[in-house]
Amino acid sequence: MNSMSSPKVIAPLLTAVVPVTRMANQLNLLDQWIKGCTGKSIEIILLHDIRDEETSFELENIVSNNFKSNIVLFEGKYGSPGSARNLGIQMAKGEWVAFWDCDDKPNVDTVLQILQSESGTSNFEVIIGQFNVYDVIAGNMIGKNKRDSSLSDVALNPGVWRMLFRKDTIGDVRFPHIKMAEDQNFLSAIRLPEKKLKIMNEIFYTYYLGNLGQLTAQKSAVDEIINAARFTLLRIKDSKGATLDFNATLFSRQIITGIMKGSLKIKFKCISLFMKSIVFNKGLNAIVIIGKVLSILLQRNRRKLA
Repeated sequence: MNSMSSPKVIAPLLTAVVPVTRMANQLNLLDQWIKGCTGKSIEIILLHDIRDEETSFELENIVSNNFKSNIVLFEGKYGSPGSARNLGIQMAKGEWVAFWDCDDKPNVDTVLQILQSESGTSNFEVIIGQFNVYDVIAGNMIGKNKRDSSLSDVALNPGVWRMLFRKDTIGDVRFPHIKMAEDQNFLSAIRLPEKKLKIMNEIFYTYYLGNLGQLTAQKSAVDEIINAARFTLLRIKDSKGATLDFNATLFSRQIITGIMKGSLKIKFKCISLFMKSIVFNKGLNAIVIIGKVLSILLQRNRRKLA
């Protein structure tokens, strides 16, 4: 009697889309995790928004030193992380797509193992993982007291870098040409709550807080949060249920960020947009928006008191 072994599951190809801008002398993490990708089911698309020759030179060295990895570098004048990622989507060959930042550290092996285990056994369109935060200035990991277990939790920490998307699910959706919260607008446009989701307990990503090149540290970039908030508000008007809850949370986060970190002009614009959102979104939608703003402010106050 012949014994039959189960067929070996082939890992699906993952495309990692990584935008880079003005990151000279700050690409050590990128180089580290790329070195571990040789022979694995991943292609890496680096998209350099050229602003200085030093970054270009370092990226060319990374590519040449990792020539055995499935890696390609595109250089141009993209103008925003979103526009660079859009080219990455267009060029991606993978069944799955990840959007990672060049100054962070994805857990590549964990992500690939998850995709292999899910291959052929599920029809999930988006897989969401957990993440750690490393404070570069303090030099230590900022621990999380709990793991995100619901879409409401994810809406409070909606970094696109912790998510894996089937390329077919992305379809024609693209990132907007702005420098702040463009990933949140992408999640809103793709109607994330209406996709077949799986939230995993595994750590997919370590986010490095406090790097000098981060757009969140640049006042001009932070001021673009108003454009993201306007986009999200438009999405709220035709939202219901989980989608309304998700978009209202994103909108509230964007408004609060603009008020707390934006220029004086943006602070006033965000307050005005918040008031308009209450006036024009009558009934349930207005109540949800107010509730989300109060909830986020309360959570931030609790963290300060802890």
